[in-house]
Amino acid sequence: TMGYIVKAIEGMAEACRVLDFPVVSGNVSLYNETDGKAIPPTPVVGGVGLIEDVSKIATLKGAQSGDVLVLIGETKGHLGASLYAREWLGLKGEALGPPPPVDLERELHAASLLNGHITRFGANAVHDVSDGGLLLAATEMALAANVGVEFFAYDEIGLSPSQKHLCLERPNNLLSFLMGEDQSRYLMAVEPTSEALDTMIAASNRGSSYFYQIVGVFGGTNVEISRRASVPLSTLRDAHEGWLPRYMKGA
Repeated sequence: TMGYIVKAIEGMAEACRVLDFPVVSGNVSLYNETDGKAIPPTPVVGGVGLIEDVSKIATLKGAQSGDVLVLIGETKGHLGASLYAREWLGLKGEALGPPPPVDLERELHAASLLNGHITRFGANAVHDVSDGGLLLAATEMALAANVGVEFFAYDEIGLSPSQKHLCLERPNNLLSFLMGEDQSRYLMAVEPTSEALDTMIAASNRGSSYFYQIVGVFGGTNVEISRRASVPLSTLRDAHEGWLPRYMKGA
């Protein structure tokens, strides 16, 4: 357990140096057990950041009906050590496989691109892609905004030919695309007429080293995948927010 903690802190320190991220406090439980079993060795840190202009920010909330869902970053569909592997497949230990690789320089580049789009053009909402992959990140945005999201459906929003060039059709390996936890990826909710979208199109046409893809559209009251699978937001919200009250009541 001590070895895990040491290596975790060394990795975090490396990331902080590359990302220029100031850690101002931290805590780690070196000995903490329940029923004779150690808790996961997880250091916790606090960081601080500076926003130059608070009028130019975007958060998890704010997606509007008719917004397109833009994915920034490359998806290879890495399922090792993923939420899907742990919770759905029930894998543990070495059977989980390795976590997705992290390229800190690429992470810095992705974050800089996202920050540039927000400060120059604005965005209705943004979110990082992490546990649960693209599907869970988009669902969290939908729940926060109380507006549904549909993947790979673009016919009804009147995109221009150049915008359609960024639209991703339904991938062959849908599971790994939606649930893979590849790093250095972000989601943006922007209007189809946004200057940010035009900038992404121009960058893609120039052969940008980074990936921009339109992967869905906000609207309705469900989370839908290619019009083949659909779950109401109310059902997801009940599962997300209602389990703790039921648990505390012994239900």
